[in-house]
Amino acid sequence: MLDTPNMTDQRYFLGANRVEQMLNAFTRPFGGGSPFAVALQQPEHMADFCERATGPTAASAFRRTALAFAELLQAGTIQPTASLGEVTKTVHRAVCARDVTPRTSFNRLKIIPRLVLFAQYQGAMNSFDWAHEDVTVARKFHDRLLSECQSEKVAQRDWSQIVHLIIWCRLNGVRKGELFPDRIEAFVAHTSGCPCFQCLADKPSKDSQLIRPRALYRWQRFLDDKPIVKENGLVVRQKEAGWEKPESVAAYAHYLEHDRGLVKDTIRGQVSCLERCHPQLGEDASLWTARHIRDVVQAAITGKSPGRQSTIISIIRGYIRFRAIRGECSADLVEAIISRPVYRHTRLPTEASYGELRAYIEGCDTSTATGLRNRAMMTILADTGARARELSTLKYSDIDWEEAEFRTLSKNRREDIMPLTKDIARAIEAWTRDGRPKSEDPHVFIRLRRPYCGLSHNQISTSVHDELRRQGYRGKGAAHLYRHAIASKLLSEGCTLPEIGRALRHRLPTTTMIYAKADAERLRQIAQPWPGEEQ
Repeated sequence: MLDTPNMTDQRYFLGANRVEQMLNAFTRPFGGGSPFAVALQQPEHMADFCERATGPTAASAFRRTALAFAELLQAGTIQPTASLGEVTKTVHRAVCARDVTPRTSFNRLKIIPRLVLFAQYQGAMNSFDWAHEDVTVARKFHDRLLSECQSEKVAQRDWSQIVHLIIWCRLNGVRKGELFPDRIEAFVAHTSGCPCFQCLADKPSKDSQLIRPRALYRWQRFLDDKPIVKENGLVVRQKEAGWEKPESVAAYAHYLEHDRGLVKDTIRGQVSCLERCHPQLGEDASLWTARHIRDVVQAAITGKSPGRQSTIISIIRGYIRFRAIRGECSADLVEAIISRPVYRHTRLPTEASYGELRAYIEGCDTSTATGLRNRAMMTILADTGARARELSTLKYSDIDWEEAEFRTLSKNRREDIMPLTKDIARAIEAWTRDGRPKSEDPHVFIRLRRPYCGLSHNQISTSVHDELRRQGYRGKGAAHLYRHAIASKLLSEGCTLPEIGRALRHRLPTTTMIYAKADAERLRQIAQPWPGEEQ
């Protein structure tokens, strides 16, 4: 796994710490107008330059190389804007003229990257817009990762990559404002042949080429003053390199939130759908035609269920109306898409017996954190008929232990009071005491891996589904199965549909009508005989 560092990674982390100390030392000014050559000969700097020397002879050779570098720089032979390659060739020629051993002259060149960095930090060479404080800012990035519930190992790993990036940019002449996708790809792909490894003291593991993109993405979010790991309670996922949300999609999301008043989950779902369709649809709405829109919609809905097809069509139609309101296309284009009819109550609700679902709660493996969490979630679902979305928003501050009740926020942002049964209280207590990771996140149900943030409603449904499958259930459904089972149980006990609607907290009576088909015995009593058959 990428999160498990090997010995090479450990040395790489230590090398990054040494580099941080070295660069901080390089920034120390020398008073009295000391020339660069004098500053270079300070004992503490010579110790940094000769760190990789294997013996006294090599250390002496490194010192002579450092002095040769200072002389060439002071004489103007090395230009302040020279690249590392040009500096290496110039110093190599000078060293070869004084040293008859090619291997020795080659080994001396190992300290040139450090010499160039020292010259940049002392102002003797061009630093390509990188400042003295950049390494300090990188350390703040490390501290922010820790504050967002990342482990010291992960924070150290990502921070090491950023220190590596700063050195690589300085040595390769990449300006701070020119970290374009092609430059980032070059950094991600470069290998141990890069001279910055002479500064890091150890090359990183092969996994670094997989880790670097994520570290750079998090670094950019840090510089933009955005949450690095999680936002709105969800883990931030890395976008494809070079892809940004189109202006019109971002404006549409703003419109849905501030003008339409939709909740964030609904907006997130609509934007996600548009992001998948936008590359084919195109940003320039003036080029849209009816045929083009129909082709995009046809490709988007192929293979989807009728309900999902209807949702996609509604989202795209709403987006087209928004672009028409802004005067970017004709409003008639909305009519290019025919609505997908979806007939309600055409299927029976997914059903499993209430007793069977209760038995699955007892089958949870309480020796593991996953089993304790699943047991607590499934107990709440079975005792109250709560939705997965309501479990995802449940916080410890919502639980009133003395009054034996807890508050939930329904999908239409209505607050409901639910009973805190003994089974629920015991399950939550066991999960909190024996299974829940230590975290400051206020949500009751959180991830078992870092970052320890609250679960989304989809993650809760997935956890329940996986637990049911583990115990042998092969039917459809997940968390919502418990609501259907409760409704069927109440119906078999003689409860009316309005009573079931109140128990499940349905806002509209029509929502409960689907359970009218679930009572086979009562339907059989009112069913008319088929023509030609006896009653």
